[in-house]
Amino acid sequence: NKKFLDRSFFGLNDESNIYTCLQSPFKITYEYDEILKKILINDEKSIIVMLDSGNTALKRELLPRMEENIGKEYIDRIKFFNPMGSYKFYSLISNSNICIDSYPFGGCNTTFECLSLNIPVVTLPSNFINGRFTYGIYKTMGIDDLIASDKNDYVNISIKYANDINLRNNICEKIKKNVCKIFEQKESVNDWNNLLENIYLKLKFI
Repeated sequence: NKKFLDRSFFGLNDESNIYTCLQSPFKITYEYDEILKKILINDEKSIIVMLDSGNTALKRELLPRMEENIGKEYIDRIKFFNPMGSYKFYSLISNSNICIDSYPFGGCNTTFECLSLNIPVVTLPSNFINGRFTYGIYKTMGIDDLIASDKNDYVNISIKYANDINLRNNICEKIKKNVCKIFEQKESVNDWNNLLENIYLKLKFI
């Protein structure tokens, strides 16, 4: 197995608390700007890592809005990275103190990717189905520690786990022990098999 790239490769230092939010930029809403600002204000060592979609128009709209909402004094601590291959992407995740799920439209595949490396993801479930995937994953795993009840709780949980190494190690170990419940789950595979078999049998006799 290849060793993951370290922080210096990405221009990040070891003294910072790295919060990664690796969702598509279109998921970064006005509401989420407010959350990011609170993290940056309350954790002076915080660096928020995000992905640039490579879409010039989107970036042209997103960055001025974030600068206005978050403030010029904090915006320099948000680092955007261009789209990258799997090895670099997983390396970036592995260098996180904590991963943070976007709101109100959260992640799904990204959450699986983070949890596959035993990296914790803080989430705030919304009323939209695409804002509840991480919540559902944690419920399947039997983990409630990283599910926030509101925006302030989301900020507090994120900062707490980013700064407390013992707390973070404990939750990483908890994820490691329970991640099999999502990656080795056979029930959903059997359900899909039964569904497809039934569809095939119905179509066969039409």
